[in-house]
Amino acid sequence: MSAAVAKGVGFVPLTEARQLPVGTQVDARRGTLQIVTATAHVGKTQSGTFRGSVFKLGQSRNRLTKGLTTLSLLEGAFRGGPSYAACGAHAASDPIAHAATRHAADERAAQVAAGLGVDSLGEYLRQRRAAGRTWRALAAESGQPESWLRRQAARAPAR
Repeated sequence: MSAAVAKGVGFVPLTEARQLPVGTQVDARRGTLQIVTATAHVGKTQSGTFRGSVFKLGQSRNRLTKGLTTLSLLEGAFRGGPSYAACGAHAASDPIAHAATRHAADERAAQVAAGLGVDSLGEYLRQRRAAGRTWRALAAESGQPESWLRRQAARAPAR
């Protein structure tokens, strides 16, 4: 196991199971870490396996969520790592960036519709779903991810 735990100034390798204090920073870019935590039910645990990131362990003290364990990705923790500045999701608050993203999505939908030989991708998806086609079948048919097709169907104006 080559994940490491922040301790003071540097990181120490994790080579065996150990308790990690709240606030520990874990570097699991070159290893895999399985975390086991207690639940609110006596004698029950929950676990997760994490790798390929640098994160910080947290635990809620809030009365309603007391003991809830959280893992937070550390922004800019390493070169090329995740950061808010590099994320396109927050661009939705920028009207110009949002319009450009919407335009690109419309162009992609038009290309997929043309490839299927139809005028409107949204209408096509609606008709095929009404005919009993699954999202998986539509994804295979169009060569597009199911999640993207669902978003396109939701964006299409209702008739």
